[in-house]
Amino acid sequence: LFTLSYLTMGFLVFLGAVWLGLSNATRVAEPIGRLAEAARRVAAGDFAARVGVAREKDEVDSLSLAFNRMTGQLDAQRRELVKAREEAEDRSQFIQAVLGGVSAGVVGVDRDGRITTANRSALHLVGLEDAAVEGRRLEDVSELLGDMLNSPTPEAETAPVRIEAPGPGGPRQLSVRMNPVADGGGFVLTFDDVTRLI
Repeated sequence: LFTLSYLTMGFLVFLGAVWLGLSNATRVAEPIGRLAEAARRVAAGDFAARVGVAREKDEVDSLSLAFNRMTGQLDAQRRELVKAREEAEDRSQFIQAVLGGVSAGVVGVDRDGRITTANRSALHLVGLEDAAVEGRRLEDVSELLGDMLNSPTPEAETAPVRIEAPGPGGPRQLSVRMNPVADGGGFVLTFDDVTRLI
């Protein structure tokens, strides 16, 4: 009877220890599982993912709070980047609309001498109305304008330089100015047809 009581008591203590261990393991594993699931959602692009934080303040709860702060900051930064990109696209479209309506030719060139933008007047004045010029080197598109690449990039707007370009009704006289881009990433050429004025 004593042996049976001893074995029964030992078995009950063993069951209690197992139950206590499983409950503690579950208490730790569930928050970690939620944290891992939220991390997978963030990796998939869902920056609104948050982890529920229990009332108990332990290391896992601290980690969950830090994770929530991180995802909140990432979400805010992403919204700011999207807004900045939309504003940049709107500005780009506005600039393209303005450049399309001016009579002066405008050509943007990067530091490698490649054309980044060119309005219709510029293409008309150099006889390239039907050509796609963006991404091409300026000297390959127009030898006359490409010669300006041989001079050092100015620190401020240059005085107008007159060059002669061929045209359907005879040679054209173009007044060309060079303006450096503020961040040193290239320059902008603006030119007018001054043939009639001359």
